[in-house]
Amino acid sequence: MWRFKKDRSLESSIAYMCGALVITAGVGACLLRGLFFTEEMYPFLTLWFVLCCTCSLYYLVGVGAWRKSGGGAVSGITGVNGVSEGSEGSEGSEVSGENKALRILLSVSLIILSLYVIHWLRGPLSSQGTMNEMLRWGLYASFALLVCFCAVNRVGRRIVNVTWSMAGMFLSMSALLAVCGVVKLPFAVAYSNSAEVSATGVRLAGLMEYPNAFGAVMAVFLLERLFAVAVYYGEPKKSVNMLGVRSVGLGMECAEAERRSKGAGGVEAEQGKAGSTTAALLRLLPLFPYTAALLLSESRGAWLTAACACTAVLLWKRQLIAPLLAAGAAPVAAAALLYRQLARAGLAIEPAPGLLLLAGLWAGALLAGLWLCRRQRSAAGTARAAMLALAAAGWTAAGIAVLLHVRERITGPSSTVSARGLFYRDAWRLAAEAPWLGRGGETWRHAYLAAQSRPYVGSQVHNGYLDILLNLGFVGLAAILLMLLAAGWLLATKSPRLLPPFLVIVLHSVVDFDWSYGLFWLLLFWLPALALAEDKQKHQSAPTHPQSETKLPIQSTSTN
Repeated sequence: MWRFKKDRSLESSIAYMCGALVITAGVGACLLRGLFFTEEMYPFLTLWFVLCCTCSLYYLVGVGAWRKSGGGAVSGITGVNGVSEGSEGSEGSEVSGENKALRILLSVSLIILSLYVIHWLRGPLSSQGTMNEMLRWGLYASFALLVCFCAVNRVGRRIVNVTWSMAGMFLSMSALLAVCGVVKLPFAVAYSNSAEVSATGVRLAGLMEYPNAFGAVMAVFLLERLFAVAVYYGEPKKSVNMLGVRSVGLGMECAEAERRSKGAGGVEAEQGKAGSTTAALLRLLPLFPYTAALLLSESRGAWLTAACACTAVLLWKRQLIAPLLAAGAAPVAAAALLYRQLARAGLAIEPAPGLLLLAGLWAGALLAGLWLCRRQRSAAGTARAAMLALAAAGWTAAGIAVLLHVRERITGPSSTVSARGLFYRDAWRLAAEAPWLGRGGETWRHAYLAAQSRPYVGSQVHNGYLDILLNLGFVGLAAILLMLLAAGWLLATKSPRLLPPFLVIVLHSVVDFDWSYGLFWLLLFWLPALALAEDKQKHQSAPTHPQSETKLPIQSTSTN
């Protein structure tokens, strides 16, 4: 018994340290402009690698002491390398697939890092650019391991979920409060005199200081939360677990609050009802700020990829269409109204009226959204059809209000689209000169002037896949595609509701330089961790799976 308690104590300590590092990465990505400028990242990366070394040392010392105490061949530390050996049949094959996907996900980041190291040793086009990519991929690889470790650990699971939600709320609310004049962010609003760049001349860029990237990030957080609410309200309570049981972040906290607050009768029943309402409001809370920030970014690419991602998953999970309509109607309508009001004012509004407008629309979206979701779940027949028609009308009105405001940007000719086509043609010609291994880090930034077919200024190729091809050739691009396939498979099997935000990252990277932001890579590794967290929570809650924690073997000989 004493040995078991000591094992669990070591496990919890390591989980807390890994969770603290996940929080550190999330805070750094938010405050350092999405980890775009490598020069700004040097102090953060120094701190990060020192903390990682400290955590690794503590792990090694702790495991060594645990072995000396007699724990030798027993697998006691929670990790990411398999499950208990009792798994059999279809469950065992599922576990095997999960392990393979995880190994691909974690090993590809190390392969990419190794490729940059090889380039740096051989003499790349830019030694500094290659060193920057080495540091970045050192961060991505270590973060992937840490966040997956936390996801399969009972202690770290909540940290992963809550940190995700807090990062999204911080990014969206800081931008909206900057518009209202409450928070001073010098470059939170991007200005342009070109109607092809902005219909109103102003676009919300938030802490990332680039509207397209900010819009894509908001689309990721919005679809994660929207589908979480749709899953919760789309199935009977006894079978919600079938589609990805618990909503991560605020949703997981809500589920636990509901269980604790249920009473048998009298005062306890009233407290249970109040607790259930509070939990439902918390579940819907982020939808309005995410939607408002996405619309104010005026990113056509983010809007289109979000729509495509939603459509693709809803065609697969058609039972989510009705609850998604109900969950999103009020927040989308309120956000569209806010967009029209703020765009008309040039995203410059006095603090008092701005806060009143923001708070009023947010409260209205919460209450209306809660009513629609509950009616969708409880009503039947004509009443349910009328409710869904009302929700569809809300979506339609919001879409018309926004599209009429930006119709010239959507229907008219776009110089940005033609410029991207020119970038892509020049990038393909440059990639053909070193097709297999590329030329090392930041190839386009240092070679585009020599490769351009016509004069232009564009140090970013505006395509993440082409950027990888230029840096690491087809070998590196194939590794990245394999990693994306593994992550997509993991999400599709463990938590299908997380596929839409994943697809936003995958699709939007085709038309912009999202992957130059470290935040996008962190989100890309974060999503599979959220799926693992949901899956482990589901098995832990199921009475037929009392032993479902993933185990990290202490001895290398016990690894598959």
